[in-house]
Amino acid sequence: MNPFTERTREIVARYLDGRQSLESAATEFAQAWKDWIGARDAGRPLSVDALLADGPDNDVLQRGDIFGLVSLQAEFPRLLELMELVDRKMSTRDKGAA
Repeated sequence: MNPFTERTREIVARYLDGRQSLESAATEFAQAWKDWIGARDAGRPLSVDALLADGPDNDVLQRGDIFGLVSLQAEFPRLLELMELVDRKMSTRDKGAA
């Protein structure tokens, strides 16, 4: 497992079990994502296909995996809430972005 996947799974786990607030988890997740993009971007555009491509440094997300942490029925709404806030924080328009 690559460091990005490990880091984001830890963030999601802390959020879902109540050890980290939504705001804090979203900020930390957005920063982890930005760090990953920075590390991966070697002068070429990063695409969704590149993110999902199987390779030695990529963890391919499988349908239903959802970080291997959540019960879809019980936790999906909270995971969706977290990812929506992460998305907003990834936007340059968000003054509170990581």
